[in-house]
Amino acid sequence: MSFVVAVPDVSASAATHLVGLGSSLSAANAGAESANVERALLNAVNAPSVALIGRPMMADGADGATVDGVGQPGGAAGWLYGNGGTGGASTSSGVAGGRGGAAGLIGNGADGNPGKLG
Repeated sequence: MSFVVAVPDVSASAATHLVGLGSSLSAANAGAESANVERALLNAVNAPSVALIGRPMMADGADGATVDGVGQPGGAAGWLYGNGGTGGASTSSGVAGGRGGAAGLIGNGADGNPGKLG
């Protein structure tokens, strides 16, 4: 195969890869934009609820942390929808881990952490 014949094949292959890259970037950008819209809508829905009762309407609870060797409780979910946060792990011997966070009306309560025995 001569150089003159191979160049169009290479050009076509490069163009195909560039089109694929453009499609991937476009899809990633669309995903990021929809995540931004979702976050803005949730903030608008949750803001009045947080201001009135200190708990969002729709959100998952935060997982509990470990502070000074003691597992902290998981956060409660939104009161209407969401899953509770998992209780934190205790690293000190004989100390129970944090309890799991409460679920919303629609959602699942989280598991507590058994802690460290002995």
